[in-house]
Amino acid sequence: MGRGQQFRSMDHLIGLAIALVYLAVLLGTARDVGFARDEGFYFTAARSYQRWFDILLEDPQQAIKENTIKRNWRYNSEHPALMKVLFGFSNRVLHQRLDLLSPATSFRFPGMVAGALAVYLIFLFGSVALGRVAGVFGALAFALMPRVFYHAHLACFDVPITAMWLLVTYLYWRSLSSWKYGIATGIAYGIALCVKLNAFFLPLVLGGHYIAVWIHWRYRRQQTPGIPAPKPHAFLFGAVLAPPIFLCHWPWLWYDTVHRIQGYLGFHSDHVHYNTAWFGENIIQAPTPVLLPLVMTAFTIPTVIIALALAGSVLRIRHRQRTPREDHPSEQGLDLLLFISAVFPIALISLPTVPVFGGTKHWMPAFPFIALLAGVAAARLADRVAALLHSQGRVLAKVAVMGVLLVPPLHQTIASHPFGLASYVPLIGGAPGAATLGMTRQFWGYTTAGVAPWLNARVPKGGQVEFHDTARPSIRMFQQEQLLRPDIRIGTLKQASFALMHHELHMIRNEAWIWNAFGTFIPSHVLTYQGVPIVSIYERPPGSNGKLGSEATP
Repeated sequence: MGRGQQFRSMDHLIGLAIALVYLAVLLGTARDVGFARDEGFYFTAARSYQRWFDILLEDPQQAIKENTIKRNWRYNSEHPALMKVLFGFSNRVLHQRLDLLSPATSFRFPGMVAGALAVYLIFLFGSVALGRVAGVFGALAFALMPRVFYHAHLACFDVPITAMWLLVTYLYWRSLSSWKYGIATGIAYGIALCVKLNAFFLPLVLGGHYIAVWIHWRYRRQQTPGIPAPKPHAFLFGAVLAPPIFLCHWPWLWYDTVHRIQGYLGFHSDHVHYNTAWFGENIIQAPTPVLLPLVMTAFTIPTVIIALALAGSVLRIRHRQRTPREDHPSEQGLDLLLFISAVFPIALISLPTVPVFGGTKHWMPAFPFIALLAGVAAARLADRVAALLHSQGRVLAKVAVMGVLLVPPLHQTIASHPFGLASYVPLIGGAPGAATLGMTRQFWGYTTAGVAPWLNARVPKGGQVEFHDTARPSIRMFQQEQLLRPDIRIGTLKQASFALMHHELHMIRNEAWIWNAFGTFIPSHVLTYQGVPIVSIYERPPGSNGKLGSEATP
């Protein structure tokens, strides 16, 4: 193959085993993770799309009429439909028909499978390109990134697009010398477009890489005539196969196609800015601080992985300087592909014209490649230690080295659960250090799960609660999952006897509103993570007129 090793059937089993263990862990820990705002919207969309499939089975002619499509597919039309369709079918089969999973877990299951797929693909890419040890370490390093672990539980698109970005990149790399992989790349890219908008930027990464590899081939051809040229199969098949896959998967686009595609792209090009805390400052308007994505990456990915990724990058550069250039098209561009794939998603969000996105999920497609580069350094260290021992102990030595390196990420991931978005590396003091620095503690209102037991015990029958940042569909899922009593009602701040405050910098005013509405600034209950307040619950005092005295006015 001209690469680090032949990829055998046993390797597939190793990668599959790692992926299945990861999937099992996700399933086993899913109930602890509260329902994010976006998940609530996607639950609703999945049910709506399922109603259309029911109509399609009963009356196909009626199903394809414009009014029917508009009625069932209009909701959440700012995102492609594939994952929401999978959420719906998963719920239909695994919960409603087979009763194997709870309602929420069945919706979330496709996202968990995508997380397991990403782990397998990292192992595959790493083993084929860099060696088995690098592949194993890269897969485990990705799995043990706390923020990845959190997002891998959700019925959202961030982990699925990360998996598809990785798949397209790997297939493209193989397509440089194989037209069969070119076809696979075209199909995979079409599916990636069906997952999330990020896929539209993949041609920039792969196109830039191909140009660089082609220029390098032209230069090498003068010195070594007859070396094979890198094939552009991925772009040819992508241009032919991807657009029809994208259009066919989404009935919303079957009518008024041009206008609706413009609406889809326009929604994201003029996207609302997300509030994000940045060293005590609330960032709500462009430009995004240039260093924000880079700093948040360093603050949230376990430091040992970051350090190994930097060391792995240096090792690959030195390797290229010291060894003859490979004539295989894939080998010629491997390191460049890894580097730009690790950097581009982060750099893209750093551009001043990009809407403010403070969550690491927005540049998560970079993380598999950071993990792979970390695998390079981990494998080199394992080889050095193993070389000091007799042959019988070398395998155990490599396993031990990887185990030692993965202990800190494992500990951080365990400690982060289920507060993944509040997780920061010990290097900056964990969550307390991040709070002191004025960084984002959370978003999406998912931490309501942590106070649900208190509400169940304290709220009177039929009582009203103002749930702050938790969306109504997510609250209904809490109740459907029997995590929250079904008689507890959603109330406004004026009506409710209890009010939640999800602590985010830009929501300080919400807490002041609660103080004035309830006539108290003393919470009845505070949920903390590593000592940092995450959710406060206020209870309206009996007989409160909803006004604070002047001495208590904030």
